[in-house]
Amino acid sequence: MVPSSRPERSASRSGFDDLRRLWRTRGERGASTVEYVGVIVVVSIVIIATAATPWKTDLNAGIEKSICSILSHIPGGGGACESLESPEDDLPTCMVSEETDGHGSKVDVLIFNLGGGVQMRVTKYSDGSAEVSLVDQWGGGVDVDAGKVKAGDYVEIDLGAGGQFTYGNGDTWVFDSWEDAEQFAQDQQDRVEAWQNKVPFIGPWLNPHEPPSDPQKTYDQFELDLHGGGDAGLDLGGGDDKGDGSGDSGADDSGSGDGSGDSGDSGESDGGGANIPQEIVDLLPEAGGELSLGGEVIVEHDRGSDRDSASDDRRTYSIELNGDISGEGGVLDESIGGNAGAGTILSYTVDNDGNVVGVNLTQVFQAGGDGTTDNSAVRYSADFDLTDPAARQKFQDWIQNPGGIPNLGDIQDGGFEGALTPEQQGLMDLIQDPNVTDLTENHYDNAFSDDGDEWGGKLFGIGLGYGFNDDSSSSTLNDAYVWRHGPEGWERIQNVDCLGG
Repeated sequence: MVPSSRPERSASRSGFDDLRRLWRTRGERGASTVEYVGVIVVVSIVIIATAATPWKTDLNAGIEKSICSILSHIPGGGGACESLESPEDDLPTCMVSEETDGHGSKVDVLIFNLGGGVQMRVTKYSDGSAEVSLVDQWGGGVDVDAGKVKAGDYVEIDLGAGGQFTYGNGDTWVFDSWEDAEQFAQDQQDRVEAWQNKVPFIGPWLNPHEPPSDPQKTYDQFELDLHGGGDAGLDLGGGDDKGDGSGDSGADDSGSGDGSGDSGDSGESDGGGANIPQEIVDLLPEAGGELSLGGEVIVEHDRGSDRDSASDDRRTYSIELNGDISGEGGVLDESIGGNAGAGTILSYTVDNDGNVVGVNLTQVFQAGGDGTTDNSAVRYSADFDLTDPAARQKFQDWIQNPGGIPNLGDIQDGGFEGALTPEQQGLMDLIQDPNVTDLTENHYDNAFSDDGDEWGGKLFGIGLGYGFNDDSSSSTLNDAYVWRHGPEGWERIQNVDCLGG
């Protein structure tokens, strides 16, 4: 919960109020007058020095807290300072980094595919804690090449589309230090890299390296990805146009894809029919792109501090919707490309009695270039404290009739506007209430790589294919802020606790 904002008080007023009360209390006990004179002289010197400096406004809060800290150790002193708070107090914990390492495979028969694999994810937080997750994943889908379409005499377009469903079952172990988490992850590398993961679909069952028992959390993951793509190139003489245009889905068959998808192979005519030299063909313009829409549902079971009892167990239900678009092209033998995407994640946590005890709304916006899937992302998150019945009722009303989700990025423009329903307006009110919501803005650099490969052909006239993936990704925090409501409205405060400062 975010501390409520309070008008800044001067050090002289609150300090002397405590001194007067201290004088009365200690005077009744017959203390020496010299003690009080000494304290007053010290405090007066501090106040005069502060008033004489050009940065007195910035020092006032710090001086007042220091005086209150001293008086709090004297019987009867510091009472008026107990409620003193600063916007920089109680900064929330951030995800500092997240790394994934996935190994799996798939087989294609006609337009259908089946796959599976194992993924490990290591997540580190700014408070020094960390989590390691091991996930077994299975998936199946359809990819269809819609064929080539002529646009005029020389432009040929190749289109494709597909869909992929992935189920994952995983465990998470929680550690008090990054070092312990890294050692644990290193010990589990044999399971992630086992050759059995190269056996499509049944690889996770064949894997002989069993994960440790007694995890802190278990979860089930359901993911659906729909994608379509195309590529276009100049056909100057009826030569073969390369590239199927279907692209790869953002989530591979092991579920460990980067989520952005790869564009279809750019069309490239060989110009053979017109006897155009290949050197000229290579200079002709070409383009390709893909659109991916997806959703994910995760059900996580936290076993609590007492794993032998369900009394403090909690379950978190997360729903994510996302969309990505990528494109690439080239002209004069120079290639360009980029990707962009957005997603919204709504998570709510219930205790063992079914009471909602926490809600998180996160929105992610990402973009990248240079013809790769790497990108930079900004994550806006609103953490709701719904212990107050009135606040909880507002959120429950919104769940019953959402009417859309407010754009958390609007905080950059000073607030939220454009509620579509009374229930959505109620949610906006909660987001702007500093007593209910922590609003954060974190920036990440994302990188992806895949060392996998694919082969395909026909056997007895039936299209067959096989592929494996050895992919990894990383997300690293590069900046962090907290939005808090102060005397003059919203304040953007850098979260130094997350940046190591």
